[in-house]
Amino acid sequence: MTTNEIIKILKTGLNLQELQQLYINQIVKSPDARGFIQLGDCWFIYDNQDERGNISFNGPFDDSSLIYAIAKIFCKSSLFQSYKFSEKYYKIFLHNHFSSIEEIKEKYPELND
Repeated sequence: MTTNEIIKILKTGLNLQELQQLYINQIVKSPDARGFIQLGDCWFIYDNQDERGNISFNGPFDDSSLIYAIAKIFCKSSLFQSYKFSEKYYKIFLHNHFSSIEEIKEKYPELND
């Protein structure tokens, strides 16, 4: 799935303000910035909830679970039930948290391309 296709799906449930806070394939270190990036063939979401720019990454996700993960960080998951996590991706969402791209690549060296 392309980023344009993902955004088209997200537009069905997120409002304009939420979409403006969502950054695609770029990491923005400003308060309330949220986004998603692609590393290799995997997707990661990030969330920045403090004024110091500390970012928390989460993933890896496939296309469908990425959409649901984004919906979860905006508290809109009820609008995206058709993309609901499988057990595997639910565990990833709960437990795979990283503080940097480097930390992700240490855990998933296959993403170093």
